Amino acid sequence: MLLFIYCRLKVLIITINILCYDFVVHFRDIYKIYFLYYPVDKTIMALYIVRARQKNDLSGLRKELNSGKISRLRPLGKTLHYGLDNAKIDPKDGYALWVEEDYCTPPLAMERESVLDRYFEDITVQLIASEKEGLDRIAKFPGLWSK
Repeated sequence: MLLFIYCRLKVLIITINILCYDFVVHFRDIYKIYFLYYPVDKTIMALYIVRARQKNDLSGLRKELNSGKISRLRPLGKTLHYGLDNAKIDPKDGYALWVEEDYCTPPLAMERESVLDRYFEDITVQLIASEKEGLDRIAKFPGLWSK
């Protein structure tokens, strides 16, 4: 819960302090993280392709997705639900793959605490420039839920 509050406060502080593109460039250079800048709402976020190994059967996760429980989580629910619902599976190693947007450091901190750590392990992220790029890169893999 404290991690959730910390990330929410961090997002709020960043949102308030972003006044121009120069600040984003400065922030990016300090943390060596590349963010996308959206001048419309003055928020920053990172987009990732997530790779994660399933711990066990994912029927519990499927039930949470079907019930809408994940999509009701704030502030991350809708994007996490969309990513997991459209996840793919790499047939070579059985890892799940999906595209996720994130506002926290370390990446996926709130998502791991809320959902991911119950169902996945060995979670890694790869930074991407756009959602389309990520979806194109995982499009060749079969759907996680169609196996």
